[in-house]
Amino acid sequence: MALLEARPYRPFKSSEEYLEAMKEDLAEWLNTLYPELTINADNFMDRLDTGIALCKDDRVCLKKKKTKLKKEKVRKQRTSLLFTNILKCNDTPYSILHDDYTTTDFADFVK
Repeated sequence: MALLEARPYRPFKSSEEYLEAMKEDLAEWLNTLYPELTINADNFMDRLDTGIALCKDDRVCLKKKKTKLKKEKVRKQRTSLLFTNILKCNDTPYSILHDDYTTTDFADFVK
């Protein structure tokens, strides 16, 4: 993950100055994420005009979200299976867990 350098607060005299600063910051951010865009403050609106770059960003974010959700689902399934197997150890339910508090604590720990 790339980090951008922190910049000091700078007051703007007009909305045009503010807009220009925003273009610079957003162009730098987009270039960090997608170096092939070659975007800067001067060509910012032209490069984003078709919406292709924003759609690409949306697809990347959606793909990462789906991957994360899949990993979480697999982790939850494994945790559930592990917990079930421990509780049924030697075909005696709760053979290693002695009371409800221990069961709850163990379940929280495994999650």
